[in-house]
Amino acid sequence: MTLQALIVEDSPPIAERLVEMLSIPGRVEVAATAATEKEAIAACGGRVFDLAIVDLQLAQGTGFGVIRRLRADAGKHTCIIVLTNHAVPALRMASYEAGADHFLDKSKDVPVVTRVVDDLLAARN
Repeated sequence: MTLQALIVEDSPPIAERLVEMLSIPGRVEVAATAATEKEAIAACGGRVFDLAIVDLQLAQGTGFGVIRRLRADAGKHTCIIVLTNHAVPALRMASYEAGADHFLDKSKDVPVVTRVVDDLLAARN
């Protein structure tokens, strides 16, 4: 079963890097990308993603609204990873309170994303 992923990131180079990193034929498909909270919420309409990577600081809006929407739509089905440049304790706590499963720092934790995906894939098999 192929994991369906959503990437919410307003930096085109970072979004492209995440798409390249996550796209594994037959295992992970990046089904949607968004640069704003509004685009991400629109992408959620009627869809349930297995994985969502969400930046907190977006061109418009924040990742918190996206996280809450994903939780409202999918419950615990979606694994939500916050990937941010602003890895401070207050934002970590707010992310978990909104429904995130993981809180990662863009400057040092990007490899952890791959490990989380590997764990998700292993759990599905």
